[in-house]
Amino acid sequence: MENVPLENLPLENLQRVPAYDYAASVEQVDPDNPRWNVFGGIGTWIGSVVLLFLISLIALAIMYVVHPLPAVPDTTDYEAGKAAITKWGMSPPVVLVVHVGGTFIAHLLTIALCWAVATKFGKYSFREAIGWEWNASKFVKVGVVVGVVLGAVLLLQFLPKFIPETTETPFQEILKSSAAVRYAMAVMAVLTAPLTEELVYRGLLYSPLKPAVGIVGAVTIPTLLFAIVHVPQYWGAWASLTGLLLLSLALTITRAKTKSIYPCVAIHTLFNLIGAIGIVWSGGKTE
Repeated sequence: MENVPLENLPLENLQRVPAYDYAASVEQVDPDNPRWNVFGGIGTWIGSVVLLFLISLIALAIMYVVHPLPAVPDTTDYEAGKAAITKWGMSPPVVLVVHVGGTFIAHLLTIALCWAVATKFGKYSFREAIGWEWNASKFVKVGVVVGVVLGAVLLLQFLPKFIPETTETPFQEILKSSAAVRYAMAVMAVLTAPLTEELVYRGLLYSPLKPAVGIVGAVTIPTLLFAIVHVPQYWGAWASLTGLLLLSLALTITRAKTKSIYPCVAIHTLFNLIGAIGIVWSGGKTE
């Protein structure tokens, strides 16, 4: 067959090849209808709690070996033994390794767990799976973040007038152990805690709950669980715990309205930044 130049062929004989639509070829991801189910979300939350406890326990065991508990002269004296253990547990080296180092490692492992569940070990985009994109103007973004944080800060100043509050919480005892602990806690509160907690509560937990139990249940469950895990840390500071509960509610509602955890991470980070400045500025003192 004689070769005919392509330009000489009639147009009707040319096969039309449709343009490749790359956007249509990519699976659309809805963060409110995730690939993992409720059991995956609850399992991730349980895993985050277990990791925090387990890593702290391992760190405590390591410190018991490298920084042994001082011997108690009278082993039959329960109060003396209790006081010696408490003093050892609140010593700066133990606090730094167990409460700061252990928590930091647990945060990193929790982020890795969230990545594994949301992406099925790298098969999908993490940002799309968790709902990172926030479609709003810069003015709206700044207004939402600053507005929620200011409301939470003002509320925490107002609540102690009506709800019992104490400054002798386990968290305050930790902060009083040393300046190094306060600085380390302040840094961790800004760099890792907001991202880790929002990935768990407003990301992996909220997303499958909405199609499973509805919007009310999806907002209520993460809100309550977030407050509950902070109870041991702030025991006795009921006004602070109430404020954290309301902050958690605002964060979860923000997630529901925006379909994104980006504003939740921003709000949480700014709120913790203000608290971190307070931690460093106060020097661990209680009023």
